[in-house]
Amino acid sequence: MKRPEESSPMTHHQRHYTDTSGASYKGIPIYAEPGTHEAIFEIFSASVPRGRVLELGAGAGAFSRRLADSGYDVLSSDIDGENYRGGADFKAADLNTRFSETFTGESFAAVIALEVLEHLENPLHFLREVARLLDGGNSLWVSFPNIYLFSAIQHFVRSGEFVHWSRHQYWDTGHQTILTDWLFRAHCEKCGLAVKRQFYCNPIALHRAYPGFVKRALGWSLMTAATAVSGISAEARRAESVLFEVVRKNA
Repeated sequence: MKRPEESSPMTHHQRHYTDTSGASYKGIPIYAEPGTHEAIFEIFSASVPRGRVLELGAGAGAFSRRLADSGYDVLSSDIDGENYRGGADFKAADLNTRFSETFTGESFAAVIALEVLEHLENPLHFLREVARLLDGGNSLWVSFPNIYLFSAIQHFVRSGEFVHWSRHQYWDTGHQTILTDWLFRAHCEKCGLAVKRQFYCNPIALHRAYPGFVKRALGWSLMTAATAVSGISAEARRAESVLFEVVRKNA
């Protein structure tokens, strides 16, 4: 008998909207780890003046609703509106296609894609399409799971799978594209874009990663040692997500 990951795509499909976190905003499910939207919103709202904003891969619309409640004029987009409950304007767009054409004639202060890139078949295609929506005065804000999270590295050493990229994640959440910071920056460079700023968001609480005092003390010691040896910061080792502000090159 074939294992699920060996099954034909005709009989076993990836799911992309599974709500596994239990987090929500005003009753709208958040398809990200608890605390991620809050951390990103704090950074974004302090950086981007209130204006027209496009959210790509908006899911059920929790972040779109949060933006609208804060005074942004929001246009939400996802592959369809079946699960959308954000209340803002909505346009359907498949991010694996020439989706920029859907927004011809539109002008945005910023484009947002949170915890989306890991679901896409081709992040380079996505960045090329977003580049068409950037005019030099606006920016792309994109986040994805942080591969440097210490527990993710531990998991990889044990099993050959990262916490957010595994057989389970592939089929049940649609995580199919692994990205590191340097690879994302290289993709941007290739597409005529540049990373302006980078943030590590939503630090994981040690009691979640290592329940019990002894495990927590051991986990902290190991993380500190790994940080010293690798040069990866302690901030990066604890963050659930990494967020980038991206602009047109030379903008």
